[in-house]
Amino acid sequence: MFNQLIQLARLSLRDPKNGAAEVLKNRVSLQAAIELAALVVILGSILSSLFYQLPTASNEADQANLFRNPFVFTAVQGAVLCVIVLATYLIGQMVGGSGELKDTLVLMVWLQFIMLLFQFVQIFASMVIPVLDGLLTIVSIVLFFWLFANFVAVLHGFRSALKVLVGTMMSMAAIIMGVLTLYAAIGTV
Repeated sequence: MFNQLIQLARLSLRDPKNGAAEVLKNRVSLQAAIELAALVVILGSILSSLFYQLPTASNEADQANLFRNPFVFTAVQGAVLCVIVLATYLIGQMVGGSGELKDTLVLMVWLQFIMLLFQFVQIFASMVIPVLDGLLTIVSIVLFFWLFANFVAVLHGFRSALKVLVGTMMSMAAIIMGVLTLYAAIGTV
């Protein structure tokens, strides 16, 4: 089973669209998708907490405190996953996408699993060659957005992953501006 997951992860890295299509072919049930989401969130929290316990990890106070408390980080990561799933589904629907909410969850969980594998590599590399940490962080961000754009293109039936990427950046900017505006409005009340 684990070998099949690794092979599917390799396919997803080599050819993200075919990897996403293969994941969706498995027709994972909603209950299984929710359980897998909980699993990747918990595993991600554990790995992040371990990473920030390493002597090579950045010691910035705010970031370190969030990641060192696995319960807080698990709640934050779970909430972020929920927001990503809902935003991906709803925004995709608004622009003519055909993806289903369950399939959105499945692909976002799959994306989190791949990023979890990459995080494991990053932790190992940081222990062996600490100077690679910054570079691997940049690579992980680029990898996340590249996989996300391709997965969403498959999910919603869009042709261009590049257009999805541009739409994602625009949506993120709009969401951030909305949150900042709401925060400013609440702060002045």
